[in-house]
Amino acid sequence: MTNDGWDAVLPIILCYRVSNMSRIVLVHGFAVGLTAPIVRRGFGASASFRAFDAFVERGEAAVFRWGIECHVKPWQLMNLIFLHGHYLGERALAMDPATIDDVKTFLEKERPRVVVAH
Repeated sequence: MTNDGWDAVLPIILCYRVSNMSRIVLVHGFAVGLTAPIVRRGFGASASFRAFDAFVERGEAAVFRWGIECHVKPWQLMNLIFLHGHYLGERALAMDPATIDDVKTFLEKERPRVVVAH
């Protein structure tokens, strides 16, 4: 059997193909998009998964963002009626067939080895 050089090139091609996808997918939980000046600023690229900041920066982790973006005054964060309403809105969004399809499409695109959710 002759060595035509492909045995050296194939691992590089496979590594390149795998590097186009994220190893880790992060799916955040409730109220990640809820911000208030000073007391609750945005959660950044990792969507509150601080332990994965470096992975997101290197492209090894991807975040599926699905929540409701809402900017409120700090005192509204203590209003249980407001928080309950926000929760109900995000719960409805999480159960919406369009959101479920978006998650499915995202996972098919990323093909992660690990999914971390909270």
